[in-house]
Amino acid sequence: MTNLGAKRSDRLHLLDALRGLAALSVVFWHWQHFFLSGPVPETVDRMKLPLYDWFFLFYEHGWLAIDLFFCLSGFVFYWQYSRSVAEGSITSGTFAILRLSRLYPLHVVTLVLVAIGQSVLMHVQGTFFVYEYNDLTHFLLNLLFASSWGIEQGYSFNGPVWSISIEVLLYALFFACCRLLPVRLILLAGISLLGFLIQAIYHVPIGRGVGSFFLGGCVFLIYRQIMA
Repeated sequence: MTNLGAKRSDRLHLLDALRGLAALSVVFWHWQHFFLSGPVPETVDRMKLPLYDWFFLFYEHGWLAIDLFFCLSGFVFYWQYSRSVAEGSITSGTFAILRLSRLYPLHVVTLVLVAIGQSVLMHVQGTFFVYEYNDLTHFLLNLLFASSWGIEQGYSFNGPVWSISIEVLLYALFFACCRLLPVRLILLAGISLLGFLIQAIYHVPIGRGVGSFFLGGCVFLIYRQIMA
């Protein structure tokens, strides 16, 4: 029997390929920011973007790749961590260090560089680049990975980092679910459905993240059952 939940050295190359495709999609989606005629992304005529006929799917729908990222995260987390978290062999502190140590250094460096760039741009031309809420409050929210937790006024500084902000919340929710609840397909499906309902009703990023992340967990459990 293949023990997919225990071997951390295992690697599914299809996941790497999907990550690469998703990353490329996000790059294409945000490329439109360099063709703005004003501070709002909707002012871009996407049909005039470079090689639009070839890459129109990326230009028009690249934002959906974020949902794929959340789904892949759910798959990988349930594959790599669900058993050790459920059995108590990894503490919450160790889990947090493992995850945040991979994200926080680059996050802080990027935030500082973007803050400097936004400040220079405001000084030179009197406007920020795309994201307008670049004050001290939003800087602190970004510093704490809280830029998209519902207490912000809007996108700020490095706007695309909203997905990482949601991902950090998903880490905590994942750990709590694995530690306190049984890892069952029906339970994960219910949490995923709840997330999508929250997104549909309230249009908040956390619903989008929860729905896709736990859907990825469902896919892993189905995959594990098939490969057993």
